[in-house]
Amino acid sequence: MRCSQCGEPLTGTAERCPACDAPVTGASAAPAAQVPDAGAVTAPAAALPPPPRPIVPPSSSRHAAPAVPVPAPPALAADPPPAALVPAQRGRPAPASDSGGVPAAGRLGLFSHRPAGYPSAGWWLVAGIGRDWRAIVAALVGGWFGLPVAVALALTGAVVGGIVGLVGGAAVAGEAFEDVPVIGEVLASFSTLGGAGWARWAASCSGR
Repeated sequence: MRCSQCGEPLTGTAERCPACDAPVTGASAAPAAQVPDAGAVTAPAAALPPPPRPIVPPSSSRHAAPAVPVPAPPALAADPPPAALVPAQRGRPAPASDSGGVPAAGRLGLFSHRPAGYPSAGWWLVAGIGRDWRAIVAALVGGWFGLPVAVALALTGAVVGGIVGLVGGAAVAGEAFEDVPVIGEVLASFSTLGGAGWARWAASCSGR
C-alpha cells in the first residue's frame, strides 16, 4: 500500500508514514502497485472480445434519401399545317351524297386510311408480293379460299358418301334380308307396288 499524503510505499503493519509521519488509516490506505520482476516471464494478456456492434434500426421513410425529381417528358410536336404536307399526304375531301351534302360512306375507298404509297388494294398486293410472295399466297389461300373450299369439300363428301352407301347397302342387303323372316313378309306385302322383280324376290325369301 502507499501513503495517501505523499505516496510513499508502506508495509502492511505500518501505522505511520516514515516520510511524512501521517497516520495510516484503512480508508486512506491504497494497495501498493505490484512491480513485475524484470526476469519473470509474464504471460500475454488474453485478448478481449470486441465490443458488440450497436443495432441500427432500419431506415424509415423519414430518414430515406430524398426523391430525385423526374423530368417531365417533352411536349409532343403539334401536327404540321396542311400546307406543309405533300399532296399525297393531304386528306382527300369526302364526296358529298346526292341527298344534302352528307358524305357517302360507300364511295370512300377501302384503303383511304393507309399511308401514302398504298392508294388501292392492287398497290398493296404488288408491294406485298415484292417483299414476301409466299406470305401473300398463304394469306390468299388461307383467308379468301378457306371457307369456299371447306364448303365444297363438305358437299362433295356428302354426295359421294351417300352414293357409296346406297350402292353398298343395296349389294349386301339381299343376302342380309334372307336371314330375317319378318323382312321377307313385309316385302311380300309391297311386292305388287314394286313390280315383278320385287315379287319374285319376296317369294324366294318367304319360301325359305
